[in-house]
Amino acid sequence: MNYIKHLNGVFQQFSKDSKLNPTHISLYMALFQFWNINRFPDIFYINREDKRAANKFMDDFGITEEFMEEYTEDMEKGLKDLSKDLEEAMEDAMEDIENE
Repeated sequence: MNYIKHLNGVFQQFSKDSKLNPTHISLYMALFQFWNINRFPDIFYINREDKRAANKFMDDFGITEEFMEEYTEDMEKGLKDLSKDLEEAMEDAMEDIENE
């Protein structure tokens, strides 16, 4: 895994997709960092400790449960499309990297 080429490819794909907003990109970057820390396994899980750390982050920044419920509903609606779009973007980025 070439970290820099991967991120450059992903950011190129992000710039082409007008449906993505900063929240989507931030979520991807957080998951990418977690994936990186774990040495890029094919599958990874987020455990209870990770969730606790995320909850502390929310508390520190004053993110309420109400906001998270609304955000979660919005994310659930959009994640299916986003997941498909990101998967296609990743495939395109990997093809671009392999063709360089």
